[in-house]
Amino acid sequence: MTFSSQHPHALPLYTSFGLDAWWPLLYLTGDARTVRPPAGWTVEPSSPDTVAAFEAGWTGLDRADDHHAWARRPNGVALVAALDGQPRAAGTAAGEGAGYGLVHLASDPRLTDAQVADSVLAVLASLDSVDGYAQLCLPAPHPAVRPLLAAGWRVAELDVFMATRVDLLDARRAVPSPALA
Repeated sequence: MTFSSQHPHALPLYTSFGLDAWWPLLYLTGDARTVRPPAGWTVEPSSPDTVAAFEAGWTGLDRADDHHAWARRPNGVALVAALDGQPRAAGTAAGEGAGYGLVHLASDPRLTDAQVADSVLAVLASLDSVDGYAQLCLPAPHPAVRPLLAAGWRVAELDVFMATRVDLLDARRAVPSPALA
């Protein structure tokens, strides 16, 4: 693992906080049309406040400002993914052209790994991306990585998310990289 040049303080943080102070992030790119919505999942536009409220309930983190900021980007939209009619994941898609995709998704901690993966696939399948192309950023061990690679998506870039708060490093959430801010 090499530290991203986007994070000049990576080595001191790594030394001070150990492995829990960073998380490898994969930028995956592919054709959203290769992703099929899993059975039982629906995705609907929402509001940043609603998405932030779900995330706060599931993680204890107040990320309302993040969701408002992402929703203000080109084609930004807050989304709620429901499983059998019950909200189980919420996040934001944003971007334009070849840079369009899922940038943040929080999920109900009661979901299984397979359901977490399905929530990501459901959101990706709902995107009206240009020419079908989309991208997303996921922590490397995220359950959705393998099914996306199997669907022909590829790793476009590897980054490192640095944080002094270990509670931000949740492998079950897609976390926007500071490099994209």
